[in-house]
Amino acid sequence: MLTGAILAMGGSGTRFGEPGRPVKQLRPLGGIPVAAWAARAFAGHPEISSVVCAVPASLTGAFEEALLPLSTKIKICPGGATRSESVLCALRALDSSCGIVLVHDGVRPFVTAELISRVRKAAMAFGPALAAVPLTDTLKAGAPLAELTVPQGAARRPAAEGRGEPGDLPGFYVVSTVPRRGFWQAQTPQGFPRELLEEALSGAGIAEATDEASLSERLGRQVFLVRGDACNIKITSRRDLELAELIAAQILDRSPAPTAALDALKAAQGLPCPQGSPGEGRGPRAEGPPGAGEASPEGLSGPLSFQGLRVGQGFDFHAFADDGRPLWLGCVQFPGERGLLGHSDADVLAHALADAILGAAGLGDIGGVFPDTEPGWKGVSGAEILRRVWALAGSGLEIVNADLTVIGERPKVAPRRGEMARALAGALGSEACRFNVKGKTTESLGFLGRGEGLAAAATVLLAAKPA
Repeated sequence: MLTGAILAMGGSGTRFGEPGRPVKQLRPLGGIPVAAWAARAFAGHPEISSVVCAVPASLTGAFEEALLPLSTKIKICPGGATRSESVLCALRALDSSCGIVLVHDGVRPFVTAELISRVRKAAMAFGPALAAVPLTDTLKAGAPLAELTVPQGAARRPAAEGRGEPGDLPGFYVVSTVPRRGFWQAQTPQGFPRELLEEALSGAGIAEATDEASLSERLGRQVFLVRGDACNIKITSRRDLELAELIAAQILDRSPAPTAALDALKAAQGLPCPQGSPGEGRGPRAEGPPGAGEASPEGLSGPLSFQGLRVGQGFDFHAFADDGRPLWLGCVQFPGERGLLGHSDADVLAHALADAILGAAGLGDIGGVFPDTEPGWKGVSGAEILRRVWALAGSGLEIVNADLTVIGERPKVAPRRGEMARALAGALGSEACRFNVKGKTTESLGFLGRGEGLAAAATVLLAAKPA
């Protein structure tokens, strides 16, 4: 049974509190629009066949420009006045062959492939299901301070004068303490059989619903809980965006250890953060001493079993520059060689590999993700491009192998092919033995043969990570 996804992105962002600026869905997060993080996670998932994004009707063009280049799976749909209306509009636009539908908040950027799979499997096996995390904080029921009745003879509440800034003063009082046992904090994605979601969204009073699971409950359907993810935060306020920037920096920079904020978040929730640590599949792998991890004469060793194979091809070329800039190839600098002309560091090999990865993941090409008209990408390194591309495209995938060719008269690639393989693997959090680097000439033919520039070609094979 095919599975489709609906990304609810139709909010106006009034709670974000910054009128006149781009809506939070299009704010940059780690150099990528907030909405693009979730869109690429679902579009890049091998079990999701179609993704419909419900967006503000007045901003359809802006969302099309930001999201459609990511994948041919993605469609843009004008949303309605409420969340439920937006989801219903998207459901009508979703491919009719999708019997299971996952609904996700478009401003939850860090949803993982593993969580998508867990909710999908639960929806297929049991019916309506949602991601959720158990509450860990003590809960207090409160009421406005103005409603507080002071018993006769009791001390009256203190006057506000001289007791700090207005924001420091309490506006509510505690009515009771609510036992937290058995309470869960709802997240998304939430999964449903299509017919059930259609029925739930056609009922009365849907405008007040804050999620689709509650609408299923109104129909008397049992909704099932799937363990969520502490990092699957929702960006509602500016403080949320600040926290999201920390998480995004962790993912894009491949930091070997979690930041203090992430560490505290994980400890508070008692849950893993898959993007956070190398041991959980997203961080860099140790390279070891020079030569370690290079392919043996027999090639990749050990038993291999891969599913969901995807092949991508990439190609790039640049002319030599005359301004004395350094030459970078495969994330390695070649001293004494002429550099290449480009908006970035013009690392043709890294660019070709990035293009191949995007192609394999069905996410367009490098020009769409890193346009040379964007000042922010000026001078960006090939290693940084690869890190960001893998953050964008690598959710739920791993590199099986990559075959890479540098085409030109010079420099000689063979003496440094192992170093280049290690550098490329390090940028992608993979192993050097999976990267084969070689050099070719054109026998003095064409502009490459005349020494006017360099070209590179890449072929990469990706596979879905084992469940």
